Amino acid sequence: MSANEKANLPEPRDMRTRYTPGVRIRHSLLGMAPWLDLVLILFYVVLLHGRVVLQPGVVVDLPSAPVAPGLWSSLVAVIVVGGTRAEPVYKLFFDNQQYRMSDADSMTTLREALGEKRRQQGETALTIYADRRTENEQLMMIMQMAQDVGIQRINLGTQPMDKKP
Repeated sequence: MSANEKANLPEPRDMRTRYTPGVRIRHSLLGMAPWLDLVLILFYVVLLHGRVVLQPGVVVDLPSAPVAPGLWSSLVAVIVVGGTRAEPVYKLFFDNQQYRMSDADSMTTLREALGEKRRQQGETALTIYADRRTENEQLMMIMQMAQDVGIQRINLGTQPMDKKP
């Protein structure tokens, strides 16, 4: 073939430019399928995020009570009961620290920490989240300690009666 003959030939095209399908709806639905898959996967991940990701922390089984407007406080103490029913072990968490309620030195350290936080923040309220197995004696001990360091209002955290733990 000479150069003139090659110049007169039409340019080669691939199949996409030469073939046009009669029905375009079918092709647009197929083009949307990967995007629809992506949306469904994202929806599934967002929907199950709370169940799949483990949240760090301590599980507290709060007692049920009718919900009343509570007291907002930045001072929060959490009491957790462990051990056996015959010999319970009480642990109190305050300001990211753990205190054993059966240890006198630990309770002295807690009293100092409560007083220091109250002075730093100027807060006069404390919220206590106590496990339902916590005895009144333990609660009264913490309430008395809080009053001794100048905390005037104490709110006990509860679980609303209409919600099951």
